[in-house]
Amino acid sequence: MRGHASAVKLLEWLASVLAHPLEEIAAAAAVSVSDILRDSDILSKAGHSNMRALYKQRVIMQLLPVVLASYQDGKWQGQCAAAVAHVLRNAPKGALRDQVSSLLPLLGAAMTQENAEAAAAGAETLRELVEDHSKAIGQHLSELIPALLHLALKGTISVCLVTLLRTIINSLQTARISALNCLSEFTKLPFHLLFPHRNSVIAQLAQALDDRKRPVRRAAVVCRGKWYMLSSAPK
Repeated sequence: MRGHASAVKLLEWLASVLAHPLEEIAAAAAVSVSDILRDSDILSKAGHSNMRALYKQRVIMQLLPVVLASYQDGKWQGQCAAAVAHVLRNAPKGALRDQVSSLLPLLGAAMTQENAEAAAAGAETLRELVEDHSKAIGQHLSELIPALLHLALKGTISVCLVTLLRTIINSLQTARISALNCLSEFTKLPFHLLFPHRNSVIAQLAQALDDRKRPVRRAAVVCRGKWYMLSSAPK
């Protein structure tokens, strides 16, 4: 945050932890990326942190190439995708404008992860990008829509035979709602891009209408209704 000379080494170490054999530790490393970049009461001037101008941009520019290189080499792809989702979600608006198109496939990968927090971060980040990056998103709909549907319907088809911890259930619920909200936001994209996916999305969302959680059912009703209302009228 203050531009220390050791920052590069520390960020490289953080990126290397994404390859840790214990999934919990690797997932914690991906979340740590978010902790560094997001606004908080602790890492702030109010918390007496030494914050230099443009520190978020420096962190992103130092960390992202390492993570992307590892992802493209086929190493620890799941956690790399999760880390990128956290970076995009907390990046200053416009900081990654020229790279969004190349990063979108990683958001899709993040939404297929077992880690519910990473999946929710990917969906929320994608929803926030729709307004400013509709053209780039339109080029990746064939990858992003199936990933969102996979997340939205997670846990709705069969009832788990074991009792899940309440925190896990809540995380999955949040992730499913995030995916449904993102699919709702997609309806703002040009009709000709959405039309090839319309019938498939409507059919698959029918499963979410029977979800065990009322907030998920409510989000599914709103989302499916918006896809039903799509027309060829120019926007």
